Amino acid sequence: MKGGGRAGLVVALALGGLVRWTPPARVADLRPRPDALEYEEAARNLAHGEGYCLRIAGGKYPPRYPIGFSLLLVPAVALADRPGAGVRVVWVSALAAVAAAWWLGRAAGDGVSGTAAALLTALAPLHVRWSRAVMSDVPASAAVALLAVWVVSARARRARAVEWAVLGAAAGLAAALRPALLATLVPIAALLAVARDGAALVALAGGAALAVAACASPLFSGYQYWEPGAYFAWRWLLGPPAGGGTAPNLLVYGRALAGAGELWPWPVALLVAGGALDALRRPGPPRTLAVLGLGTLAALVALHLAFMWQATRFLVPALPLALTLGGLPFRAEAPRAVRAAAAALALAALVVVARTPNAFAPAAPDTQEPAALAALADAVEPDATVMLHTNPFFFERFLRHGADRRWVPLGLDEHRLPIAVLGLRPYALDGRPSGWVRDAIDMPLRPAAAEQATRALLADGRPLYLSTLRRFEVPFAPALERLLAKRFAVERRGPDLLRIRARD
Repeated sequence: MKGGGRAGLVVALALGGLVRWTPPARVADLRPRPDALEYEEAARNLAHGEGYCLRIAGGKYPPRYPIGFSLLLVPAVALADRPGAGVRVVWVSALAAVAAAWWLGRAAGDGVSGTAAALLTALAPLHVRWSRAVMSDVPASAAVALLAVWVVSARARRARAVEWAVLGAAAGLAAALRPALLATLVPIAALLAVARDGAALVALAGGAALAVAACASPLFSGYQYWEPGAYFAWRWLLGPPAGGGTAPNLLVYGRALAGAGELWPWPVALLVAGGALDALRRPGPPRTLAVLGLGTLAALVALHLAFMWQATRFLVPALPLALTLGGLPFRAEAPRAVRAAAAALALAALVVVARTPNAFAPAAPDTQEPAALAALADAVEPDATVMLHTNPFFFERFLRHGADRRWVPLGLDEHRLPIAVLGLRPYALDGRPSGWVRDAIDMPLRPAAAEQATRALLADGRPLYLSTLRRFEVPFAPALERLLAKRFAVERRGPDLLRIRARD
């Protein structure tokens, strides 16, 4: 491996850290949901010794997602038990991915290509955006990049079979971050098969199988519980997938790879293609990197072509490897014309990014929901009943903490909706009072039933409030407010708070 480039690494880390820095308060609403919300809530329960679970109104439910990312979040949540604390783990993971890209670029080229790889990763808009949310995509990219560092090093050292077994186990455990990371085993196995290293291939497979078997339950059980159904179908290759998307998966991911989507600007797509062709021609670390980068990207694309949900972020785990290939045309030994073309493409990429609105903006909007709920808790009595659109985790944390408030949900959130529709039951009780969640007022709004429910709530003798926080997410909110104003005495207690009383 050629040396040099350490100053470039420092610059890349500084730039990458700066554009990604996000205070926990900016992501405290934990969106997108249910992903970010579940990751942190499960980590919080792990930190408090309650197991890997979601606590909802007195019951314990299995999370949708694998345990790996929540485990990574436990130290951050334990140190700062507030929503959004996990974004610090994502930030550190992003910098680890930048450092791994630098190491790989230097191993397959020199210090210049290592610096280019690190800068391309540090300033990759999609990678930056998902570094600013409590999501597993960027930590998964760090895991993939670090596994690639290990593979390149192991092949250069002609590692023994036992090391390949450990590496296979590490790749299997990485799937606890995202099950799709099992796809990284495909290019690794291909490298060993082409090298006719049967002992290493068997060891790799054995280590991976043991790791996957050890954590099979948390890897695969939760999602089917909350969203039973078929997740893969070839018809979504040529048609919009059932879970979300307006175009066929083949078109969306094809455009993304070509630089016409969010994955990377079109000049970067050309840099990656040119670097991959160059690396495939050179044996040793360059060819190993090319197989790992292209193979991981291809495996992730192939997996998601038939997936029910559509999102370019599913390819983020392969970004650092692919962008490292994009840094190879900058190496000092490349022909002068190649380096000049690479510099022109890098400049064009900077122009594209600069002209893209909110290129580095957070992946999810900052709604300040936790701060608003904390203010609401200061405004209502400790025994109040509140009609409110939120989720059970936030209501318990901000309005139940140290109080005896009750909640009437306005609409069903991402967790109480499947509980109601599918008749889900908790697998255990958490030993805490569960009667604080009342029946929801939901669509379609039935005026007579809503009026009857309101009178029953007033009969409890508790102060009754209607909070209009996030009313834009409640289609029937205006009709409900009109109904309450017509049938009851309504007193405004703040810009987002109404006190409801019976009329004399």
